[in-house]
Amino acid sequence: MNAVSGLVVVLSAQFMDESYSPNSKSLELSGNYSYDHNPEMETAIGNYFRVQFPSNWDDSEKYGFNWKELSEQPEPIARINYDSIKKINYPHNSYQ
Repeated sequence: MNAVSGLVVVLSAQFMDESYSPNSKSLELSGNYSYDHNPEMETAIGNYFRVQFPSNWDDSEKYGFNWKELSEQPEPIARINYDSIKKINYPHNSYQ
């Protein structure tokens, strides 16, 4: 449960509640819930869990970026050259 909770926290922190679904947006109305409704909780990414996003953070505690500025750069997304990273030989590493 800790691993799942941690994953939900990381995904929610990075993507908030975006679903990235290939399906078109739709509107759903429903009144039957199987959990105790807490108005401070929001549906997390993937719609499987609910999270409470912080509401008391200063702007200095948040990270952000200006996509308009980044989109004008020739390479706005950093790349990692994994081939240049030293491989660690573990005792049970079968693909040395």
